[in-house]
Amino acid sequence: MMEHARAWWWLVALAAGVALAQAPVYVPTGTLDASLDGEAVRFSTHANVVPEPGRPIQDASAADLVEALSGYEVNTASFVYTEPMVIGGVTALPASLTVVLRGAIDPGSRDDRRELVVSFGLDPVTLQWDGREERVAVAFHPERWSASSYYQVLELHAFELTTVEATDAHVLRVTGRLEATLVWRQGAFQVTVDPTNTVDVTVDFAAHPVAGDEVLVPLLEGATETR
Repeated sequence: MMEHARAWWWLVALAAGVALAQAPVYVPTGTLDASLDGEAVRFSTHANVVPEPGRPIQDASAADLVEALSGYEVNTASFVYTEPMVIGGVTALPASLTVVLRGAIDPGSRDDRRELVVSFGLDPVTLQWDGREERVAVAFHPERWSASSYYQVLELHAFELTTVEATDAHVLRVTGRLEATLVWRQGAFQVTVDPTNTVDVTVDFAAHPVAGDEVLVPLLEGATETR
């Protein structure tokens, strides 16, 4: 949700021709130490506050949205709670937490815009990995972020969470490690995969704070009380 907020803000800013009063200040919140076909690369997660516009915005709706998001803290280490899906009184899908760690080399630079995104599911009650390998995702963007062209998991060789802790009602601390083979994919509606283009990756990740949303407060208050 916080990633969506950042995207919305920049889209509105671009459409409205907003000039920033100052450049965002990025505070590191975690690391993803990766080996990509033997190349050691450190990606980092960050937090930043959406800055105020540098001049008045003429479009009223855009001005309202920018005003609402100005001062909003964006975290690239975040988690989202998904309500259970109940059909006819039967739980088709259980409730879950999804942790997303979006790492960049330097979020304020245009020199190296590679990104590495790791996500995985947690049981919302125990805060442990739910054991579902299909919910462990890795996306490597070798040049810049793309919604349709990137490396994705072909085979997950190992995944381990060494720490998952609710440090307060809004925040998790996570550490862990994964090994996988990634394969190049491209396309939005019709996806094609190139089996000859693969990358072997290992990632040691550690992030704190991993920020949640207000809807998670009652859940995590219970988790912190039992730890």
